[in-house]
Amino acid sequence: MATIIPVCWTANAIAADAPAICANPDYAKGPIDKEVFAEEVLIQGGVSAVVRVRFDAWRKTNPDDPDFAGLSSRAAMAVYGAKICDKIGCTKDEVNKVEKASQFFYTALTDSAHFSFAGWRNDPAAFMRQDGGSVQCLASATQALAIVPPQPAGSTKPPQSAWGLNDRVADAARPAGSIRIRGKGEDLIYAQYDPGFTDASKANISFEHDSIKSQGTTKLVAAVGYSVLFPGVFNEDRTRRLSWGFIPYFGIDLETSKAAGKDRTFDSNTFDFGTTFQLVKDTYSFRFKRAASQYLAFTPHFLINREDKSRLLALNLLYRPTISISRNLAVNGFSNIDLGGIPLKWEPILDGRIAYGHFTRIGTRTGDDANDFTRIGLRYGIGLSSRIDRFPVDLVVTDTPMFVVDGASRDISLFESTLSMYFDADKHFGADLKYTRGRATDLDDRVAKWSIGLAVRY
Repeated sequence: MATIIPVCWTANAIAADAPAICANPDYAKGPIDKEVFAEEVLIQGGVSAVVRVRFDAWRKTNPDDPDFAGLSSRAAMAVYGAKICDKIGCTKDEVNKVEKASQFFYTALTDSAHFSFAGWRNDPAAFMRQDGGSVQCLASATQALAIVPPQPAGSTKPPQSAWGLNDRVADAARPAGSIRIRGKGEDLIYAQYDPGFTDASKANISFEHDSIKSQGTTKLVAAVGYSVLFPGVFNEDRTRRLSWGFIPYFGIDLETSKAAGKDRTFDSNTFDFGTTFQLVKDTYSFRFKRAASQYLAFTPHFLINREDKSRLLALNLLYRPTISISRNLAVNGFSNIDLGGIPLKWEPILDGRIAYGHFTRIGTRTGDDANDFTRIGLRYGIGLSSRIDRFPVDLVVTDTPMFVVDGASRDISLFESTLSMYFDADKHFGADLKYTRGRATDLDDRVAKWSIGLAVRY
């Protein structure tokens, strides 16, 4: 079926961009591979490396999406434009630039004055999916040079080159804000399009009624925050971005039981108030087609344990790299595998962390439980996720050993295993079966229990 190109995407609309690609002497010599052409289209549109990193990460966790099947990430962006933003979430500026790149791509397909296409099948997606296929700059394009627009008198902003390489996109951008809901405050740093979102903890609520003991139990674990993220700054060729933000949050861990004729009891009754400050560095290698992100989060927070009357002032530092090593392996990112004929995605999980705690009130704590502490450690594990749409199930297994540097005398660790079944395709709502054993990082409380309940991660 022929693809209908919107009337507004005419050759005249952006014909001035055609010479910008063809003015490159390497491309003027002969045919341009269609993938290279798609790359240049994204540069023309000003699409940033961070959008590519996010889209690459999304595709790793959604490799079977029918729209993008058989397309490289850059080809998918050129063909589908702003549609990718429905998947990864974009700022208004990012939407405009992705759409501009796609408009140029569609316009070039019909711009017979400047380009000829080998293998053109009147369908942009089919053209990019086929083996081979190239783009040739015609003489009318190579003879016309791109013109750098004049700058207003007194302007200190670098001129926008024909290649779009001097546009930093760092100025006059409003911070983006959103509400986030997780199980732990430390997991609020990951946006829904980040790879870390998939293995982030979820808010849980469960109810239990024992008719024999006439006892009811309620459990609620949640952290709710509001992220304020700034778009950050790019380097000249858009292959690196440094962004930052902060997330004030409130957390609760409550488990309470009430038996007929008896007072209410609490197994846990903790409140957490804090703010996470984060830096994120995104990089993208056009040469090796590799994306990487590095998350650094610093979280001062205050915990109130109403059960033992203690108060803890804590400082946590977390570093998590997300690195694409090869097509089938990424640290803190999903890759496809088949396990016994079952299509799955798997993810090696790894981060480093430092925790400091000072008890402003000891309460009823005694011994080592009442000591201030400094610990250093890591979190490691594996995540498995079903690739069957009708069977949205995840399994995340992690261990978090923390070793004493100062203060408290004992090392601690927390083992967690969570099996999740979701009610929606975006995996925001579901049910969790969870096993936890060990000691938590901050209040050092020993746990060893199974739990099941409704789960929310947003």
